[in-house]
Amino acid sequence: MVPSMKKGYVIWFTGLSGAGKTTLAKLLCEDLNKLNIKNQLLDGDIIRMFFKDEMGYDEKARTDNLKRIAFAAKLLSDNGITVIVAAVSSVGRKFLRNNLDNYIQIFVNAPIEIVIDRDTKGMYKKYANGVIKHVVGLDIPYNIPNNPDITVNTDSETIGESQNIILNSLLKLNVLNAVQHIKKEI
Repeated sequence: MVPSMKKGYVIWFTGLSGAGKTTLAKLLCEDLNKLNIKNQLLDGDIIRMFFKDEMGYDEKARTDNLKRIAFAAKLLSDNGITVIVAAVSSVGRKFLRNNLDNYIQIFVNAPIEIVIDRDTKGMYKKYANGVIKHVVGLDIPYNIPNNPDITVNTDSETIGESQNIILNSLLKLNVLNAVQHIKKEI
């Protein structure tokens, strides 16, 4: 008899643009690779580029994009892959909790003033100059998660400190132990 495949985790980084979601998600992927844990990064910006940014950035378009990402994450995790998602995800969090098994939410917290100063993509400058609109944190509110599983504060922590908080929290939640156990069974 073939053993049934265990589901992977969906570890979802949420926060404002420029908070450090993608950076931390990539570091987590590297850490999982070192542990020989099969994983896949789904980055909201890269997914938008794949679809040639046909959706726009209003709240409905953001919800639709979130559902695309969630569907891909579900398919991968149902096949035993740990999925790391980096997406603003200001809306639809209840949908994610209700529709994704083994869902872990990481809130990458950084105040709007800090991410505006960082402006890693030049987006906040474009907004200030009237070039773009529908920017979460400015003309679209960012809804802070009520009960994230893990919170890091990238305005007061180094990336390394935030990375350690995430890894230690995943260990305490038995996520890494469970994932390693799944890997051994397959």
